Amino acid sequence: MSNYENSPATALVATRCCCCGRKLVDADSVESGVGPVCRKKHGFAAPDVDPDFESAAVAADQLGDTGLDIAAVTAALNAQDAHKACNVLTYHAACHQGTETAQRIAAAVAVLGYRVLAAKIAGHAGAIAVVCVEDEKLGEAFAVKAPYSKVFNAVIYRSGAKQYWHKKTKTRRVAVADRAKLVFALREAFAGKSIAGPDGVKVLKSAKKAA
Repeated sequence: MSNYENSPATALVATRCCCCGRKLVDADSVESGVGPVCRKKHGFAAPDVDPDFESAAVAADQLGDTGLDIAAVTAALNAQDAHKACNVLTYHAACHQGTETAQRIAAAVAVLGYRVLAAKIAGHAGAIAVVCVEDEKLGEAFAVKAPYSKVFNAVIYRSGAKQYWHKKTKTRRVAVADRAKLVFALREAFAGKSIAGPDGVKVLKSAKKAA
């Protein structure tokens, strides 16, 4: 790691992309906390769905104890500028990579409408990520980003859920209609792990405890 990245003056500067962890080398990337490739690839330019500014305000307020610039986020939300609010949030995520804070930020980014970007931030932070997408085969579906698990694969296959492996995004796609089967499979394989989904960041309960 360079002296620049270790210096006290840059202790709170986003020097690595919150999506892939690569070093940020230009001003725009440092400002957003996301590298140019990830900005283009993961939908940073515009929301995937309409932003929910009220839910985003609640999520941002809950991040006040992590050093988030609440004033900047609030100003952006009041102006209904989802991109500017997301810019502040992703920068903060880049400063807290691999932590629970980054996972919580992912939930706020998701309700701002940037669901693909949120999933990438959550995945890089160590959480299992689930986002709603329009799939070419299944229609409305869940895209699941999770560590490889024989248990998860076996359970989701046995469940009879409409699902398949999406090679391009390296996600498991599961039809929204089979949500209950997906949740059961996730709980069987990843109980106790953090999951960032449409309802925010939570800890997965075991299938037995949830029953």
